[in-house]
Amino acid sequence: MLYADDGTVLAYPRGEAAIERLPLRSDRALLYGDLDDPLLSSFFNQFAGADLGQSGGLGRLELNGAELLVAHRPIAGGADLPWSVAALMPEAQVLGALHRHQLRSLLAAALATLLATGVAWLFARHILRTRHEIAAARAQIAKAVLQVQELGSYRLVERLGKGGMGEVWRAEHRLLVRQAAIKLISVEPSSALDLHDVQERFRREAQCLATLRSRNTIELFDYGVTAEGTFFYVMELLDGMDLETLVEKFGVQPAARVIQFLIQACNSLAEAHDAGLVHRDIKPANLYVCRVADEVDVIKVLDFGLVRAALRGPDQQGQSAPSSDAVEAPVSPQVGEARLTQMGQAMGTPAYMAPEQALGHDSDRRADLYALGCVGFWLLTGRLLFERSTSLATMMAHITEPPPQIEHRVTRYLPPELATLLRFCLSKQPADRPSDARALARALKAIPIAPDEQWTEACAQAWWRERTSRAPAPARQEEPGIA
Repeated sequence: MLYADDGTVLAYPRGEAAIERLPLRSDRALLYGDLDDPLLSSFFNQFAGADLGQSGGLGRLELNGAELLVAHRPIAGGADLPWSVAALMPEAQVLGALHRHQLRSLLAAALATLLATGVAWLFARHILRTRHEIAAARAQIAKAVLQVQELGSYRLVERLGKGGMGEVWRAEHRLLVRQAAIKLISVEPSSALDLHDVQERFRREAQCLATLRSRNTIELFDYGVTAEGTFFYVMELLDGMDLETLVEKFGVQPAARVIQFLIQACNSLAEAHDAGLVHRDIKPANLYVCRVADEVDVIKVLDFGLVRAALRGPDQQGQSAPSSDAVEAPVSPQVGEARLTQMGQAMGTPAYMAPEQALGHDSDRRADLYALGCVGFWLLTGRLLFERSTSLATMMAHITEPPPQIEHRVTRYLPPELATLLRFCLSKQPADRPSDARALARALKAIPIAPDEQWTEACAQAWWRERTSRAPAPARQEEPGIA
């Protein structure tokens, strides 16, 4: 409305109908009392004559229990025009949206609180369940260890390593006080591995080891399966490290020492090949250099878990026919790193796999000689023969690409005869490689070594004194398991 403090009303839209019914008067202006409107009367009684200043003000007006918001302000025009303008509106209409928003906010906060409480309860329940599962798993492991202690004549002393499928312990014979390494392999019934295949593979490795007598093959004392399904076998405790660790820790090795390592590996493989067995997983991690009594630089061949009977061929007279329990599985190039052997998927290690083995063809003893060539390359250069990002790319390189020239990778002394012999071992066709492990050993022994590059017994003894301490370590301490 537009009004004056003396009660004159110039504009009042709400009262248009009432104004039209009033008789016209020329003696004075319209006063609020002429309309007999309770709202106008309450407004003028409360706000007329109030000091509004220049900015006006806000107020509240109660009428018949209803509350209205009032905004009023003087019109700038000087003392000759003492008019003011006012707007009145029900409070519920003005603040209704704010009240609805406030209600929705309270409901959203309540729902968020309930949701957060539920998530916290589920998380706490998951933590408690996980703790119970861990406690149960530890109890099962402890029970399996206790069972092994009770089954054999060995007392478990110290856990030396743990892998995805089991553990390796240092143990002592109760009566003979002889130290040994006990390998435990546990397979959960709910795992993706076939229990029968695991048991067969475990049994095959143990039986293969038991038939071999070479001093360069790790010796097996005993093996068995507990009532809970934990496989175990007892083997000699080795004091040393595998050749992969040797290079990673101490760098590339002198050529003369590498030749001695390869000759000893050939000694072990020659016996296995004579028995009609192919290792199929020769790699630095499966060749252990150790001390035996006062001898040093003794090589032990480990992990016959992938061994199978060699196929009889026209050039393999005297070898046995394939074993009936030999298990073949296709190579899966999607699994793992180039250095890993995955049980039931990749039969062998891609970085050291002969071309015929990578193709899935029947492989004989010459596949092991190809792998030995890869091992020699690793020991002399500290690098894989083919360095690729995936297992598939690595195997394709072994199948199709010529091996790099080792002379360009070795910065130390390298007899040309050794480089040539390794090239023969790395031939794509098995027929182009040395005929067997004994032939390779003879060729290695015939390599002339410069006098100042000889690796003598004194050199070996000095190396062990300077770089190692006598702390027995197990075979495959880093990753005990079947593969």
